Amino acid sequence: MKLIEQTNSIDLKISYYKAYSKLITRKEKHKYLKYLLITRDLYAQKNDLKEYCDYTQHIGWFYTVKIEELDSAKVFLEEGLKIAQRLNDTMLIGKGLTYTGLMYQRKGFNKLAMSYLLKSLPYKEALGELNRIAFSYNLIGEVYISQQHYEKSLNFHFKALELREKLGNNGFHIANSYVNISRGYYGDKKYSLALDYALKALEIYEEIGTGHNISRSHNLVGNAYLKLGEVDESIENYKKSVKLYEEIKINFLKIEALSGLAEAYLKKGNLNKAEVYALQSLKLAEQHTYADIRKNSYLILSEVKNSAKDYKNSLVYYKKYIIAKDSITNANSAIKIAEMERLYRIEKKENEIAALAIKNSKQLQLTEEKKYERNVAVMVSLVVLCLSILLYFFYKKTKQKNQMLAMALEDRNILLKETHHRIKNSFQLVSSLLFLQAENIEDEKAAMAVKDGQNRVKSMALIHQKLYQKDNLIGISTKEYIEELINDIFETYKINKKKINLKLDIDNLVLDVENVMAIGLILNELITNIIKHAFVAENNLNEIKINFKNKKEYIELIVKDNGVGFAIQEIEEKSFGIKLIKSLAKKLKAETQFNTTNGTEVKMKIYNYKTV
Repeated sequence: MKLIEQTNSIDLKISYYKAYSKLITRKEKHKYLKYLLITRDLYAQKNDLKEYCDYTQHIGWFYTVKIEELDSAKVFLEEGLKIAQRLNDTMLIGKGLTYTGLMYQRKGFNKLAMSYLLKSLPYKEALGELNRIAFSYNLIGEVYISQQHYEKSLNFHFKALELREKLGNNGFHIANSYVNISRGYYGDKKYSLALDYALKALEIYEEIGTGHNISRSHNLVGNAYLKLGEVDESIENYKKSVKLYEEIKINFLKIEALSGLAEAYLKKGNLNKAEVYALQSLKLAEQHTYADIRKNSYLILSEVKNSAKDYKNSLVYYKKYIIAKDSITNANSAIKIAEMERLYRIEKKENEIAALAIKNSKQLQLTEEKKYERNVAVMVSLVVLCLSILLYFFYKKTKQKNQMLAMALEDRNILLKETHHRIKNSFQLVSSLLFLQAENIEDEKAAMAVKDGQNRVKSMALIHQKLYQKDNLIGISTKEYIEELINDIFETYKINKKKINLKLDIDNLVLDVENVMAIGLILNELITNIIKHAFVAENNLNEIKINFKNKKEYIELIVKDNGVGFAIQEIEEKSFGIKLIKSLAKKLKAETQFNTTNGTEVKMKIYNYKTV
């Protein structure tokens, strides 16, 4: 080391530090970073701007993925991207945009991350590097997962897998695609498929021996097992992931595993362990600015305290959960607005330059020909110039108006989304308070009545959640909404889905909010009544059929079970649920039929509906 420091040869020093850094183990991350920084400084002394840029970007990536200091990563990545653009180097620009997108995705700024990742694709496609294109596809897919666009996510992940299978020589990258496909299926609530792909990835990674990827795969397997009700298997995988931390030292994976353990022990009813793991994940998430996991830890702690009948602290954690969700949303909105303003300023400057270029080109057309011809040319040029100026100013004024209208529309959409977000949060808070109240009521009938009210509030909250998450701010996708509503009702009443054969045939319409609000409340009443009264015992012969079909002149809603049935005349007068259904049906101008011959069938023809 002393000899290499004494030499004056920069090339010799660079070769030494490159070779030495390869000998450093994965645990010595900060030592490895030190030699990256030294090598970068040596390239600066050598005035090799391209290599300096490459190392700057690599250091930014290292801070993002290995050190997990995202603010430091941002500094290096911004510098690297500026140099790459100054050099006009296609490969470095593409890499810089990709790494910057990855950094913003880790920070939770998904819209900004998507902007950088989509910009990176043309540079990578120009170079024809399939593996780098696949890497960008995977990152774009990850952002779509964060935005809950699971079908789009899977589309990009399968495209990445196809490219990597063409290359055919790298099991590591194939496994990486399996991981991302597993995450997409998990988000889409297809947990068996998510588990299959996670296990395939784990098998490959255990053969290759990459610790952090084994840890990540264990987390995915644990998540899928947890959703499938195999709690002990999920705990086993989360614990394996935590154990690997001593080898890999990647906080994000440990935090993810701790959060999973907290949720798993909560499901087992072991509140002490659930609280311990939730507090550990929260502490690490706060240290490393992982907003999503911090938010989830607050929610788990709220549920732990609620199960322990500590309603005061349950509400404290739930409020923190709501605030954390708002802070993520507001940060994304603020960054998006800033990016829009930046693009607007660039476009305005380009228009001014273009106008000046037009004016100069007209002046250059003047020649030293005959005076008459010159005068005619001058007159024609002046006329053209005047017309051009008039047209330009008219165009500029019109474009500015359009841009202002577009920005105003975007602001309106952001505010409208925020309104739906606030309404949804208010509904969730009311639902939480009703839940706490129900847990504290000893009278079983009174508690059940409050719980029914909680479900009605949740069905309305779900509508505003969907409006907030999607770009369509005035309409709701019926297929997605009805499926999620049924899932929420089953979870509320702790129904084992294996004991009820649920058959759905739902047309995917986009309906007006008021229509969906009424339909959601009707479905909530009907499904709740089936769960509470239809089936004498739990067995796999129990069946619920729900059809929601567009018949053009009307929408047909059919809810049918094969339970014990009931006498509609006997309970009609005293059942609030039946009265509510009839009142909502009247609002929808719906014809309603009750058939209780074999089980119960409720058939509705809805005439008053509005598609969006």
